Amino acid sequence: PAARQTALGGLRRSGMDKVAMRRSNSQPFVVPSPREKKARVQQDCSRIRVCVRKRPLSGRERETSLSDIVDLRHEPEAAKNLIVNEPKVKVDMTAYTEQHHFRFDAVFDEFTSNTTVYENSAAPLIDRLFNGQTSTCFAYGATGAGKTHTMMGTDAEPGLYLLAAKSIFDQLALPTHVGMELRISCYEIYGGKVFDLLNAR
Repeated sequence: PAARQTALGGLRRSGMDKVAMRRSNSQPFVVPSPREKKARVQQDCSRIRVCVRKRPLSGRERETSLSDIVDLRHEPEAAKNLIVNEPKVKVDMTAYTEQHHFRFDAVFDEFTSNTTVYENSAAPLIDRLFNGQTSTCFAYGATGAGKTHTMMGTDAEPGLYLLAAKSIFDQLALPTHVGMELRISCYEIYGGKVFDLLNAR
């Protein structure tokens, strides 16, 4: 670490904006300077996007007459807003509703297809991969929230995994990407352990 800090410090003192380096196959590539990285972040507006997808009421929820308390604003100026209408009871047993307002980068209702969710959330990450950047997409939510349907989908409606894979292979088929290789790893983290799903380890 000390040697690395010294080397980087020397580069800064010399006024170099780019550092030419070589891979093991002797093909040169360029490490962007801090100024270039900052400009790239400003161009993308944000390095993290949070999107929310509302699921429909389940059969059991409808059978027990539970009501839908999540409201999505469909007006253009409020397309990213979500309201949770939480039913509450006062001390004198008077019922009332407390509204919680949330704003996200994108909000999808229960009628939105997986394709639409993909095009407006994960699809831009594929271009970043082919520009030498790292991209991450994951689904977070409670059991039954709809993560598997969104990420895996069905034969009739593929999820984000398959849609992203198709986009990647479409990009690899372009003449500008001839010679590129695709390597895939698939891991499951459960109970504090990591499982390699492709190599059964």
